[in-house]
Amino acid sequence: IYIAIGFVLLIIGYKVDYRWFKRFSYPILFATIGILLLVLVAGTEVNGSRRWLRFGFFNIQPAEIAKICIAFVLAYSMAKKHDKIKSFSIGVLPHLLLIGVIVGLLMLQPDFGSSVLITTLMGAMLFFAGTRLVYIIGGIVMAVVDHYYGKREKRLLSDAEAARLADQPVGGPNGPEAP
Repeated sequence: IYIAIGFVLLIIGYKVDYRWFKRFSYPILFATIGILLLVLVAGTEVNGSRRWLRFGFFNIQPAEIAKICIAFVLAYSMAKKHDKIKSFSIGVLPHLLLIGVIVGLLMLQPDFGSSVLITTLMGAMLFFAGTRLVYIIGGIVMAVVDHYYGKREKRLLSDAEAARLADQPVGGPNGPEAP
């Protein structure tokens, strides 16, 4: 049934004129931010992460919707600013702020994988839009430094997310530890 639903959505996406997406990119963005907020209060919690919204017989993961939405919004915004994309304050900073809001909401779930993917998507889109390479390299350097010090100084991931990434049960390889 999911393949059929996906195929119907594929056909609809193919038939819809791309200019429609341009016209509704910001309302879709605000709706996406809304469902990312909704999942924090009404989402289903699994292994310490609240990522799914349950609607009767099916579930949706708002982070997946956010990935598609961000691609549309960034493409529209960068195309609109194509002549000023090399300017940090016009071509880069607004996109960083937008991604900061989305990634902040994703990390509250927490969803580290989607956060990294969306940030990487923004970097790639900025690169292909023609922004200055120094901005992208600077962002990569800051991310590496933050990752290095973040591992030493603060907990970025929840215990459940860290355990999943380490491929072991929560609490360590022998299961949950007693308090």
